[in-house]
Amino acid sequence: MQKYTNDVEVRYFDDDVDVSIYIDLNIYRLMTEDEVDRFENPEKYLSAEEKLHLFRERLPLLDPVEFELMLDANGLYDAVQDVIATNRAIKAYYTRSINFNRLDSLLDQLRIALWLTDEQVDEMWEQALTL
Repeated sequence: MQKYTNDVEVRYFDDDVDVSIYIDLNIYRLMTEDEVDRFENPEKYLSAEEKLHLFRERLPLLDPVEFELMLDANGLYDAVQDVIATNRAIKAYYTRSINFNRLDSLLDQLRIALWLTDEQVDEMWEQALTL
């Protein structure tokens, strides 16, 4: 398989194809093995921090019931009620959300207010998916 790029898109061609019929070789160039690997396996080249962000980004959304069950299962329901009683932004987020996204900045503020680590929230989030 031949792989060509113009640094914006990648085009694939069978080995027996004369690619010059289909692309302008003044614009496209043959990709190196390293470029192909980076294109086809981008996660392999992410830093630990980028991998963690991608993991959190891929966590499913929680609906309000799942979110409250998660809080209750971890003994945090009352503490969250105390936080939302004093923080209008978090209260609005908590009471009006259709779903909860692990990477939402207001959820991060709630995490900080409860003295939780990101790893603790990740663990609770995964646990919530099994409740």
